[in-house]
Amino acid sequence: MAKKKGLECIARLSRAVITLVLLMFVVLIVQIIVVQLSWIYKKPSLPVPPAGPEWRISKASKLFLPDGTIHLVNKVDTQRNDDYAKEEITDVNGLVLWQGIQKDRPSKYLDWASFMQNFSEREMRYISQSNPKLPGFLEVPVKVSGEFKEVWRYDFEAQEFACYEAGGGLIGYLGANGFADSKAQTKPFGEFKGFKSWTDEDPSSIVMLWQTRHQIYQIDFRARSVETLFDSVKSDIKSLRWHHWRPTYPGDKDSSDIRYRPLIDCQTTDQKHHLIMREPNQVITMELPKQLQEPNQIFRWQWQYNTNLDFTATDKAIFVQYREKKFNPPASPKLMKQYQQGYDSKPQPQSIQLYKVIDDGKLELVNRFDWTRPVAQTSRALNPEYIFQKWIGKVSPPAFDLLWALGGDMLYKFGIEGPGMMQNYATIITGFRPFHSSINYVLSVMMMAFALWHGWARRTSWVKLILWLIIVGAFNLAGLLTYLALNHTPVIKCPACGKKRGLEMDNCSQCGSPLPIPQRKPTDLVMAN
Repeated sequence: MAKKKGLECIARLSRAVITLVLLMFVVLIVQIIVVQLSWIYKKPSLPVPPAGPEWRISKASKLFLPDGTIHLVNKVDTQRNDDYAKEEITDVNGLVLWQGIQKDRPSKYLDWASFMQNFSEREMRYISQSNPKLPGFLEVPVKVSGEFKEVWRYDFEAQEFACYEAGGGLIGYLGANGFADSKAQTKPFGEFKGFKSWTDEDPSSIVMLWQTRHQIYQIDFRARSVETLFDSVKSDIKSLRWHHWRPTYPGDKDSSDIRYRPLIDCQTTDQKHHLIMREPNQVITMELPKQLQEPNQIFRWQWQYNTNLDFTATDKAIFVQYREKKFNPPASPKLMKQYQQGYDSKPQPQSIQLYKVIDDGKLELVNRFDWTRPVAQTSRALNPEYIFQKWIGKVSPPAFDLLWALGGDMLYKFGIEGPGMMQNYATIITGFRPFHSSINYVLSVMMMAFALWHGWARRTSWVKLILWLIIVGAFNLAGLLTYLALNHTPVIKCPACGKKRGLEMDNCSQCGSPLPIPQRKPTDLVMAN
């Protein structure tokens, strides 16, 4: 009997949890639909055009010539963002040097390494979790004379590539130590983090930059070769940027007069930058001065592809560009909004600096330019999307705010780079939480009051009623719908006290009187003639 009651309790609890989760998704879907419909009425932001020399300097792009001279570039045609946009170039004193369209610039400025938009660990995780033993998800075909001759398949568990003939026969293996005939001779690459691929001059020849936790490899599948570009023994690799690393061909040569060296900037978790260069081959490890290091690395989640530092290498020198904004965001995302408002409300000193890297990794200042960014004075048109999401969040569960208060930093991190569904859940909580709105609390109290009024006559126990009130208060509309779905039973008028009572209990919840038993009707006997 006790076992049966235990199973009944588990079944009721499971039904309540499943119903609550389903209704939370229904409410969320409706919220998302309403927010997306607001795009129909969305108007573009309308900033007030900045005025005055301070704003002009602040908005200008600061570009360096290879000799260290800095020019300020302002767009004249703000409606375009391509090579045909009209612009004006001035020196640091405001003297106009040139006006025209971007592609006709008379000077060639330094350009910088960019973050590699590669096939990431997260995408690889999705593949490996779907079926880690099934090959064929990551395949690299190799052509010879226009025909497929080989297929390289990555083995997630062994962390190596296996090479097969087009007909299916095994040829060999490719690992960190190169090509081998047997699996026993192959050294695993290591924990995968990302890769970037391109074709060589022959479109059938695929080359990959393969990043693991501690190493960077360059794999040439047609040549069956592996080159170890970098090996970080003590620290994990944090990010990669590259510049002119992929070979250029006659059809896509850069028109710049500056000859760049192929460069990979590898940043490790110990705050060091390792510059891997070609022509000639060279690796320089830089431990930047503290004043040039990026502030609050814990908060880098928001700016995965934004940094104050840029690197490039020419045939003449290696350069580092540093943009100093005096912007030191708090380590906690929960404090970011308050900090941002305080930062924007005051004039802020800014600086851009160009350094030359000496062979021992030290920096030599070439030039710098300082200015003050005035207080932002922009007005934006009302954004229906923002308004809809703000008001639709009034019916979101207050429990989302509680989760944010207890673990907002972790939720923010998961929302940016979390695994699988965890990222989706974190994004939902951070995007649709009520933001401690008083209206949300008032709605929750009103729904709790309605649930109390509804459940007073239908209560079977005080504990159950109180638990339902807590659920309604914590989950708002979804909690109320769950309560009504599982507790909307009929009521009758108690013959003893005249008040409404439910039918799930034998005794009246108001006066304790038993449920009346209907009187028996006289039995009709059918007599045979």
